[in-house]
Amino acid sequence: MFDVIIIGSRCAGSSLAVRLAKLDCRILIIDKADFPSDTNSTHIFGETDFFLENNLVSSFNQINSPQIKRMRININRSSFESNITMTERLSAMDRYSLDNLLINKLDDYHNVIFRKKSKLVSVQENDDGYTVRYQYEDKIHIVSCKVLIGADGKNSTVARKVKASMAKETDKTYPCLYGYFENVFPLMPHCLEWHYNSGDIIICAPTNDKLHVVLLIPMDNRELTKYNKVEAFINRITSFPCIEDRFKNANLVGKLKGIGDQNMFIRKPFGKRWALVGDACSWVHPISGSGIDDAFEGSRLLAKYLEGYLKGEESWESSMNKYSIAIEGYMENQISRVLSTFDNFNVDLPNYNEEILQLFCTFPSLIYSFAFKAEQILKEFDGNHLNFLKTIVK
Repeated sequence: MFDVIIIGSRCAGSSLAVRLAKLDCRILIIDKADFPSDTNSTHIFGETDFFLENNLVSSFNQINSPQIKRMRININRSSFESNITMTERLSAMDRYSLDNLLINKLDDYHNVIFRKKSKLVSVQENDDGYTVRYQYEDKIHIVSCKVLIGADGKNSTVARKVKASMAKETDKTYPCLYGYFENVFPLMPHCLEWHYNSGDIIICAPTNDKLHVVLLIPMDNRELTKYNKVEAFINRITSFPCIEDRFKNANLVGKLKGIGDQNMFIRKPFGKRWALVGDACSWVHPISGSGIDDAFEGSRLLAKYLEGYLKGEESWESSMNKYSIAIEGYMENQISRVLSTFDNFNVDLPNYNEEILQLFCTFPSLIYSFAFKAEQILKEFDGNHLNFLKTIVK
């Protein structure tokens, strides 16, 4: 019998397996995908603790993943740039490399068995936990576990089979498309770029192999994602005044990927000896840029509260209630942040206000004067961001 069976081996599942392996748990982790492979993602992450703890930071250099320490925001024709405050650095690594890095780490643990290209067939509750049937190499395998974990994405098979209910669900949000581009003229130093132009939003970041990953959210025309036209995608990018010149010689590498307009949600994160983590637990729109970090935070919290149960020091209900409070509170904040972003950018900036914004970018004295009153203005405008800044400074 396994202590834990994890379904799904992307960021949440593989990092959870590593964390639990250190507790000497016997773990089976299975995934329907082959590896290395791509998946829908904004590719941006600032999480460093997991990589530091597991001696993986040096691998970033081997993969040539650029360090991103600055943020550039372009609102139509106005630009703002600064150091990133919420983390020391960001990385934007393609998912072929990132997921493969995490999966290779599983090889360090003799108590972890990984099965790729495996299809979950059924889960059946028993007296000691669960009986799991899965297909691997054209054979049906039957195994049992004390705890079943669903880390298998927003369309989670585990969530469906255990009939996990929704704790929160939003209205449908905006669709998005992303792709990798070569021959993009880079910004130096490297920046995470956030662009708004006439109803469209772009998030752009340099990634490994001298590519840029570009996420487009067409808030004013959802038909673009319906037909998935490369030409229309590139035309949208080159219509942005602050980046059009840099993409003149750019070429799409591979295919465009993306999602339609979908609901953000939080599922009830646990039941009788089962738990959900990552997108299986809660899915937030990619505009947040935090999906990978959310996965690592979810696996950290779940491992933290599972430890007491697996060691026999705490009941299942007690440990998972703590996990539920922690993860639901964290993801509620992420969803609220995204909804606020959509609300703000769903209204076009009046021409006169844009001209005032350009004044800020033209006269340094205005920016300098603003800096002296920034705390007061931010407090009046949005106290949540000010409280967030004070937390970081502490």
